Amino acid sequence: VAIYIIAPALNLAICWDNLFALIALSQSAGNLFCYNDFGLLRDYTPGIICLGILLCVSPNPYKRKFSTSSKSQLGPYLAGIIEGDAHLFVPEYPGKRDSKNRIIYPSIQIALHIKDLPLFILLQKILGHGSISKKTGKSYVYIINNLEGILLVIRLVNGFFRTPKINALHRLIDHYNSSGHNIPVLPLDTSPLSSNSWLAGFIDADGHFSIRYTKLGKYPTRIACAFELEQRQVDISGQSLYDILSFIAQLTDSSVKETKKDTPNPKYRVRTVSLKGNLLLISYLSDYPLFSGKHLDYLDWKEVVTMMQQGAHLTDSGKLTIQGIKSSINDGRTEFNWDHLQNFYTLDD
Repeated sequence: VAIYIIAPALNLAICWDNLFALIALSQSAGNLFCYNDFGLLRDYTPGIICLGILLCVSPNPYKRKFSTSSKSQLGPYLAGIIEGDAHLFVPEYPGKRDSKNRIIYPSIQIALHIKDLPLFILLQKILGHGSISKKTGKSYVYIINNLEGILLVIRLVNGFFRTPKINALHRLIDHYNSSGHNIPVLPLDTSPLSSNSWLAGFIDADGHFSIRYTKLGKYPTRIACAFELEQRQVDISGQSLYDILSFIAQLTDSSVKETKKDTPNPKYRVRTVSLKGNLLLISYLSDYPLFSGKHLDYLDWKEVVTMMQQGAHLTDSGKLTIQGIKSSINDGRTEFNWDHLQNFYTLDD
């Protein structure tokens, strides 16, 4: 299936509410059907509906045929997404009420960009819980706050957390255990990053792919590809994120740098600076792919990395190709193909 969004202008800075969406769909042997299930988007604003995105999945996602290894990767991937860009809210004690005497319930809130809506619509369909609503501008949030939905997410991600956000997960588990549940409190996942899809989820949440093309007068053209991931130095719990950034740096043959040191929120950053590091990341993402809109930027970035590996970036035609690719990734992207969502993970049987 191919899904294309054709906009009346080539600048994504224009208001998405005014986009004219043309959806081109192709089906194979009747195995797929398309639905426009905006019932998934409870509390949704009409603005995004004008996009007319038709998400194509098999009639019953729970009966799709996946290998055991594929099934097992939903948990680590979702853990990476949550640790990268989500908030786990836990009230001080079960039954706590607000100023209007309403019970305050726990919730899982995942922040997302408008470009990633198809992924989260599919994730919501697979999990069968939660709602997606608009915040401001191009920002949205996927919220799960019902008991069954939160327990399902806990079951999927428990044992796969790798950052200090595990403290919030443990508070969430303790909250339910104090009410009669018996959920195991599992420790940090210390397995190699290359062993599961956690890093892919973390990159989908917070990673960035860039292509640099610089030509200054008589000097040789400079072309560089970099992957970058930045996190605050200290978690809300007071624990450092240096260790997990260090593991990511080891995987990508890079190092951890301090940024924004003189600000209230200093950061740690990992950035690939070598062809070797980029190829190591490509090797990992070949096993555990990205699924957000970032996947498309990664594919273009990977094409340029491959050209550099082969020396094609030194030719005039190669330079022109790279210029074109650079102008159409990240904020320059105006066309999205979501074929890769057909390979997204599903729940265990």
